[in-house]
Amino acid sequence: MVVKRQMTLEDFAELPDDGTKQELDRGEVKVMAPAQFRHGWIVEKLRRSLSEAVYGGNLGILIAEIGFLLSEDPAIVRAPDLAFVRHDRVPTEPADEYFRGAPDLAIEVVSPHDRAVELREKVRQFLDAGSAEVWVLYPNVQQVEVWGPERRDLNADDTLASEDLFPGWSVHVAELF
Repeated sequence: MVVKRQMTLEDFAELPDDGTKQELDRGEVKVMAPAQFRHGWIVEKLRRSLSEAVYGGNLGILIAEIGFLLSEDPAIVRAPDLAFVRHDRVPTEPADEYFRGAPDLAIEVVSPHDRAVELREKVRQFLDAGSAEVWVLYPNVQQVEVWGPERRDLNADDTLASEDLFPGWSVHVAELF
């Protein structure tokens, strides 16, 4: 269930950390239930798979569940399950604020409570704000949607790769689930 209430970006940034995942979508605070074990396990498997390519190739950083300020007017702060930011966009001294702009890659793992219309809206917001790609993983059917210059739907027997973001890296979709 998503609980909504109107809020400014400044007020949103001042909310106490109560352990829930919260996002701001055009002034509406969206509170999500904590991720379940399977969800976190899939995020970790993907992070581990990508880590060698990202850190071994000095490509940038992988970061989980931080707020990306996609728009100030209207205020949109989204926190993908996992994100990749290219090396040249990583601040040398991170500040205590939301990352300004979209990640180069936003990854969402679908949870039982996620609604399709809300997922599509998040994908659109990331792409509109400058993400090169958005990956949406569907654990129950072992599928991955790849959104970017072209849309691809991958099944368990397909290979997930992104030569533009991670040269030489790939993983069989089934291995993620």
